[in-house]
Amino acid sequence: MPTLFRTSNKDYDSILDQLVKYEDQILIEPPTIYDPEYDDFLNSVKTSLVFDEWMDEADENQIMEKFNVRPGEFNAKQERIDWILY
Repeated sequence: MPTLFRTSNKDYDSILDQLVKYEDQILIEPPTIYDPEYDDFLNSVKTSLVFDEWMDEADENQIMEKFNVRPGEFNAKQERIDWILY
């Protein structure tokens, strides 16, 4: 499984807001808050949102600030995504 951006307590509310916004586009049944997979699910949502912004050509610095992502972490995942898309 690829590494995902971790959802921090600071990100929690904004990630849940985005889940509500995109709930009709989610292909799987989201786990409940009590499921062990819930944290991985939120991490996958955060990762998807980060790269959705990146594909929409948002400024990388804005992405890193908005999602509280470290530059090295973002660049490593970006290189992997570039390779997969190639």
